Amino acid sequence: MADQALLAVVPFLASLREEQREELAQACRRRMFKPGDVLFYEDDPGSALYILHSGRVKIVRLAEDGAERILHLHGPGEHFGELSLVDGEPRSARAVALEPVDALMLYRDEFLALVKRSPGVALAIMSGLAGMVRRLSEQVHDLTALDVPGRLAKKLLELAESHGQKTDQGIRIALPLKQKELAQMIGATRVAVNQALSWFRSRGILSTDRGEITLHQPDELRRRIY
Repeated sequence: MADQALLAVVPFLASLREEQREELAQACRRRMFKPGDVLFYEDDPGSALYILHSGRVKIVRLAEDGAERILHLHGPGEHFGELSLVDGEPRSARAVALEPVDALMLYRDEFLALVKRSPGVALAIMSGLAGMVRRLSEQVHDLTALDVPGRLAKKLLELAESHGQKTDQGIRIALPLKQKELAQMIGATRVAVNQALSWFRSRGILSTDRGEITLHQPDELRRRIY
């Protein structure tokens, strides 16, 4: 995907004219990251927005007890890091490449100039930030309202929606997920996630193969939540 075409799929840039996106594409920098590379650390200066050409990135924050919590996974065509572009404050979380990553970086000076030229961009950014706040609020609610199997069921359905591929067997989550990473996403222990996965497997609701998960009965997972 060309840089300009990639910018066109970013919600707050989609309304720009083609020549504006071309100008912006020329101002972006291309960066490559290896699996395990840290794109930025918590408390780093928030100097750039990242837009993913390819690869997946996890957004991570450390809890008070030192445990790692995965806040979100981003894949091709998605963007992250806009919060620090808006307020100029340090990063609130860490971003780590899960696989080889090819990304565009839009720096804050170019971003602020874009907002001045195109006020509609500011409204789109506000909408995106509101969605982020709602997602985090929902995660906090889930920690208190759902047990581990319920939280796992909900997370698997979310991953299937954003990273799922339909197969003859069901919806395959096209991510090599470790049980430890699933535990970090839902605020649980690896042992508890293992037990919940085993329970779902024993009832034919899902299957696992080399870290990939296929959902055979997503409606049963929905019933586990509600």
